Amino acid sequence: MDGMPCKGNEAARACDERKDADGTCERRTTTPTATHVCVAVMAEEDAVLGRTSSKSIAVPSSFGQWMGRMAENILDTLQNNPKALYVEFGVIIYTFVAVMIYIRGKRHNLSVARAWTKKFLLGGGIVPKNFSRLDTGQEGEKAVLLKESPHEFKFYASGRRFCESMDGSIQLKVRQDVVSIFTSILYKTMDTVTMDVFMNDESMDDFVFAVGKRKFATKLHKEQKDLNEFASIIDIPAEQKMFWPEEGFCAVAEFKETFGGIFDNGLACHILSTMKDQDLFKHLVFIHISDQFPGSIHKKVIRFKFLLPSASKMGSLEPLMQLVFVVIDAVGLYKLTPHAKQKSGKHRAAAKEKEAKSAEEERLNALREKKAEQKAKERAKMTPSQIEKEEEKEKQRLMKRRMKVSSGGRR
Repeated sequence: MDGMPCKGNEAARACDERKDADGTCERRTTTPTATHVCVAVMAEEDAVLGRTSSKSIAVPSSFGQWMGRMAENILDTLQNNPKALYVEFGVIIYTFVAVMIYIRGKRHNLSVARAWTKKFLLGGGIVPKNFSRLDTGQEGEKAVLLKESPHEFKFYASGRRFCESMDGSIQLKVRQDVVSIFTSILYKTMDTVTMDVFMNDESMDDFVFAVGKRKFATKLHKEQKDLNEFASIIDIPAEQKMFWPEEGFCAVAEFKETFGGIFDNGLACHILSTMKDQDLFKHLVFIHISDQFPGSIHKKVIRFKFLLPSASKMGSLEPLMQLVFVVIDAVGLYKLTPHAKQKSGKHRAAAKEKEAKSAEEERLNALREKKAEQKAKERAKMTPSQIEKEEEKEKQRLMKRRMKVSSGGRR
């Protein structure tokens, strides 16, 4: 049975059959425009040679046959190993759900970012009205809002009095990740926008100040070096309480008069009253003003952090955005009293001296550690007799040092 014919495509006119070791044959069409490979079981040859019959693995010629073969395989698996089929179905369902969550979460975050852009960054928005340039260095839609990831967006502005520029960051929940969704629920993460305004050195005096929800203001005081070192927690001043919520807010100030110097003006009071009437203080996380801002290459920075509403209610943040520019102008115009300026200078001089001492102590500790390591290496190369001699010399040096100290104390 060296030349047994093989059933194949009727369009193939000629083929050469070659049997492999398993009894299969390969048909190659002589037509130069098509190549067809057919693999089939030679049942008759199996019977003659006494081999066990094998299943045909020929590729079905239609989608219906393929679906029928898949159904047969699923039924076979269900009968022989049902647990494996359940695992496969579970993986398929999880993959489908994960893809749908990714698409939906990505679209939701994009809608929030676009709502922010449309309201505050484009056309007659408050940001282009207050800055001469709004540019990310990209082209097209990215020229205003730069997408860093599906949940993080950046924007940049420059060209305004009292400040060099403003860097903005929109941080949204990671809605496109199944695991991160549960993490967000557990840790109660929220959609936020953070704006860092880099002030001109000559436009801002040396002081630190923060105001916000008591929970976040207290956390800032503990974690931020400038506030922890120079400022203390204070309540909202009595003359300003009418413009702020009755409870839940506090300030962290180096000088108490700084609060009034920033917020005690007609425009600021009007905006704060509007925020209180419209229940917008829930969106204010904190405002942090510092001439010693930690973690920044810029020396003098004002940081604003707000909670974002849904895309349909983005316009409600208008008063808070107005407050941003009122605070920038107030800080640029505010001047410390001579007494406060003197105290500020002393605080910073003491801080520099403390840093210098700390740096010197770290240097000495590093030097001691290096000497100890070197000594340990040398000791490892010594013989026991050499180690004993070295220990004896060390004891003598210690005794001489003690004698000098005791004799100096007697004098």
